[in-house]
Amino acid sequence: MIAHGPGRSGFTLIEMMLAMSVAAVIVTASAGLMRYVDAADGRLARRFEDAATLGRARRAFDLAFSSLLAAPDPEPAPVVPGRPADPERGRFREEPEDPERPPLFDLGPTDPDDDGPLAPRKIEAILKRSPIPGELVGADMIHGAFEIVPYRLEPFFSERGALSWAVLWTPLSPRGDTVVLAQALEYAAWEALNDDMEWNPAHQATEVGDYPRAIHVELTAWSGARADWLFAPTPEAREDLK
Repeated sequence: MIAHGPGRSGFTLIEMMLAMSVAAVIVTASAGLMRYVDAADGRLARRFEDAATLGRARRAFDLAFSSLLAAPDPEPAPVVPGRPADPERGRFREEPEDPERPPLFDLGPTDPDDDGPLAPRKIEAILKRSPIPGELVGADMIHGAFEIVPYRLEPFFSERGALSWAVLWTPLSPRGDTVVLAQALEYAAWEALNDDMEWNPAHQATEVGDYPRAIHVELTAWSGARADWLFAPTPEAREDLK
């Protein structure tokens, strides 16, 4: 214990150094706490932002899968007096009339020759209207594609710049601008349920009856926001769906 002489006031050098050390510890701890709070607030804000973005993406998928093009009803075969009716006339042919015509629905790799783990994937479809609210098409139907494509992650989530994914919508015919529905995704995948009740990463429909029974879409953002959706084609496009 340090004794003070009669009438002496103030602090000794040791006491001042001790007080300064304690103050430095408090300031350092406070600064670290503020940085932690700021980082937590940033992560929370980004998670809310990503959740809102995924909500808008869900709306686009919902609009698309509820407007899949349904082929018109076949016209009845004309009957000529004195001539038997041809049962094949007025019916749809199983083979496409135009080999260049795109399928009504095509879920699978964007490049059929590249089906690796980093290969872009697509859901290409012919729709009665655009899945993007406010997008003017200028046609009775639209041929477009959703795509999962590689996207380079910003350092906000990873110092290594880990590879992540983005989901796009691109009108193919009539041609339009690509819309980014979601980005900075840690995981993105989709699959289709066929008539045998099996989930497959590839599915193609050339006729209305070939549409999948359901489409499963799963997206996870690096911020932690997650989406797990199940869509069914509209009953107008698949009349046998109950």
